[in-house]
Amino acid sequence: MFRPSNRAVNMWGTSLSSAFRTSLACTLVGIATLYGPSSFQRVVALPAFSYVTVILVVTDATVGDTLMGCWHAALATAQTLGPAMLSLYLIGPMRLSSVVTAILTALAAFAVVVIRRTHVLCKRIALGQIVLIYVRGFIMKEEIDPIMHPLHVAASTAVGVLACVLAVSLPFPRLATYEVRQNCEGLLENASTRLKLSLKAASAEEKSSATALVSRVKLLAVQGGRYVKLVKQYQESAKWETFPFKWLLKSACHDVPGNSLEGTFGVQLRGMQMALASTSPCRPYKADDPGNKTVDQKLDSEEVIQATIQKFRNRLIGKNPSSMAPENKLDSLFDSVLEVPRSREDLSSVFFLFCLKLLHCSEEKNGKPAANSGKTSAFAFMHAFKFSLSLGLAVLFGLAYSRKNGFWAGLPVAISYAAAREATFTVANAKAQGTVLGTVYGVIGCALFHHFPLKFISLVPWFLFSSLLMKSRMYGRAGGVSAAIGAVLILGRRNFGQPSEIAIARIVETLIGLSCSIVAEMTLGPNRASSMARAELKNCFKALRESIAGLTGSKPKRSESLTKLRKCVHQLGLYIDEATVEPSFWFSPFNCSCYRKLHESLLKLFDLMHFKIKALGQFEEELTKLEVPVKETLDKLYGDINLFGLLIGAPIKRLEEAIVTKSKVVTDEKLEKGGDAADIELGEKSGKSTTGSLNSCADVRNLVRDAVGSYLEHSREVTDVITDEEKGRDTRRGVALSLSCMGYCMGSFIGEIGELEKAIQELIPHQI
Repeated sequence: MFRPSNRAVNMWGTSLSSAFRTSLACTLVGIATLYGPSSFQRVVALPAFSYVTVILVVTDATVGDTLMGCWHAALATAQTLGPAMLSLYLIGPMRLSSVVTAILTALAAFAVVVIRRTHVLCKRIALGQIVLIYVRGFIMKEEIDPIMHPLHVAASTAVGVLACVLAVSLPFPRLATYEVRQNCEGLLENASTRLKLSLKAASAEEKSSATALVSRVKLLAVQGGRYVKLVKQYQESAKWETFPFKWLLKSACHDVPGNSLEGTFGVQLRGMQMALASTSPCRPYKADDPGNKTVDQKLDSEEVIQATIQKFRNRLIGKNPSSMAPENKLDSLFDSVLEVPRSREDLSSVFFLFCLKLLHCSEEKNGKPAANSGKTSAFAFMHAFKFSLSLGLAVLFGLAYSRKNGFWAGLPVAISYAAAREATFTVANAKAQGTVLGTVYGVIGCALFHHFPLKFISLVPWFLFSSLLMKSRMYGRAGGVSAAIGAVLILGRRNFGQPSEIAIARIVETLIGLSCSIVAEMTLGPNRASSMARAELKNCFKALRESIAGLTGSKPKRSESLTKLRKCVHQLGLYIDEATVEPSFWFSPFNCSCYRKLHESLLKLFDLMHFKIKALGQFEEELTKLEVPVKETLDKLYGDINLFGLLIGAPIKRLEEAIVTKSKVVTDEKLEKGGDAADIELGEKSGKSTTGSLNSCADVRNLVRDAVGSYLEHSREVTDVITDEEKGRDTRRGVALSLSCMGYCMGSFIGEIGELEKAIQELIPHQI
């Protein structure tokens, strides 16, 4: 018997709820604007924008989203009302022409968009109001008043917002607080299952069973990422429910940043996955001393799992993380790790324990956001200019095609404003198709329910369909919103002419507006996503080299370089996603698979850098507790780390140059015939090198193996001088775990760089 998955049930439930509340809000607007008092109808002279406001605010919204939408609508109205009244009063409606109207619209749009701190919803509502105020003012310039006309637009906006508030409150409120709490619980359950399976895999004696468990962990990691995404999505709106629903916020984890959740349940568990994947067969580390306890029988302990998860549950709900049962069971896991392993194969097992300890003991701290640079300010200015130009052209050509329906060219452009880069052609195609689908449905609905007083009730199934479109990959939110607006603007109005005529006019005007957007984007922002991905790939390699070179620098410098690397890798992923869905036209096809491999390897390298910097910081903290002199050994240890940075930096630099020059990476066969080699010690080129050739990962691997071996030997010298008595046992254990983690990361680096080389070798013959 077929049983739908929980994800499918949740999707249908969310879609039905969204469709019901959107239909209810549109019904309230329809009753008020179609059957309200004549005086009220005169004030709310633009019911079309009331429907548009409903779609923008209430679609898939919670109470917090709607309250936030009310604030943004009020802020948008404050931004547009005063300047619009002043400009219309000074110029005079009778002096408006299509050119003057387009210029005024573009200037007002630029003023709204250039302010970076306002929310995207606020900008969309403000831009929609601007189009209606100026374009509608030009269309009806013989009838409007320069003061009352903007007030009518504001009143229409207010009606839509009030309908949204009632819709999300009836029959019971949909709270973002509840959504955050449910997804936090799902995230905790997901993390508990992943941790349990990881511990079982670490204790498995057969490689096949361990591999099967790791595969299940990978699948659960994808689901965990969805939970984190949903928590981050609802946290902002949950803050707006603090006052009216304060009693529900005690266990909502609304104060825990989503980035903290992602770091806690993402990086540490990925590190455990990485350790399990590199251990063959999967086995826990056993100390050489037979008297020490092994962790064989303890890794699957339910008490360890519950202690770790309970600590984070307490932190999420605001309790003291230390207010829990003693952690003796967890501490016993690390009793055997009192020295750095002699075998490199055992490093992965100790790294697993390090990640487990980090998962249990980590307290994420949030730094202040970095100040905006001049480059960002320049990009904000260019983005505002480009958008205002596209909106002005849409208004100009829309009025040239049809003065009566000219605002339909600018309105879709205004309400679909995006604050970041998007796949221009793909999104425009989705908007156009959504508009056509919604308009056709509206015409059919008018034909079938022509004599039915409340014909807009037929929008209920269409809103359900539009909600499903928003969750689809083909249409996305842009296509779904366009489909909903296309239908509601026909079924929710009356006395606007023949539905078929207005449908054709709307479709043509919408296509005019989208065409203007594409032209402006291609003219002023010609960089394709594939080109941006290539440039960002180079930035990733540069950030990686800087992060490696800064390992022995100060702690703030290490953290800053790691943050830069994370941003570059994240941005590369966004460009890859955009380039994947954009059409190639006459350009070479985007090699998505190669870039995905590169992005995956860079993510792993970022994780390795994260753990190495974390371990280095903990090691430096443990050094302050030592009372024995280890300066000479530490100098050797840091020398090994410096040498590692030099060795790893050379192939990364070579791969970066290969991306720039689009030249094949030098292969091992060519090196055997002779070639230039860089001398790491001297920083010079020579025909022969005593340290070996650094032009291939195969040669660097041998050098790194020697460097790691020297590092491990010096690390054991550090742990050997620490007393094994009860007073120094914790310090010795912490030092051994940190040094072993750094050794594992050093050994794993060269393998991932080899994967980067393979992907680039595959990429360059086609294109980059």
